[in-house]
Amino acid sequence: MIHVGLAYNNLTNATLAVLVRNFPNLFCADLQFNHVCDLNSALVQVSKLADLKMLYLAGNPLTLSYRYREIVKQNLIDLRFLDGTPAFTEAEENLKKKLRKKFVKQQQHNPGLVF
Repeated sequence: MIHVGLAYNNLTNATLAVLVRNFPNLFCADLQFNHVCDLNSALVQVSKLADLKMLYLAGNPLTLSYRYREIVKQNLIDLRFLDGTPAFTEAEENLKKKLRKKFVKQQQHNPGLVF
């Protein structure tokens, strides 16, 4: 499954864990206006979705967490869209590309080095 649209379904953090377990290859998850409350728990779950590029969590209590957007971006660096808007600015995307190039270069010179 590529996309799951489960907005307005009274989902909780526990339901999110089941969803991730059953659909590990999700590209897009629309989970808006549910009852997902714990940001840390939600991030642990959605970070297991390696192909996830679009995530919609607007309307869930966890979005009221201090620096919600920044925390999500720090944990899901390959995300393209968050709550319907680009997850990262153009400047942030350029910085990510630059850091990845630097990392690859360092790995080539020091193959045993782990970050």
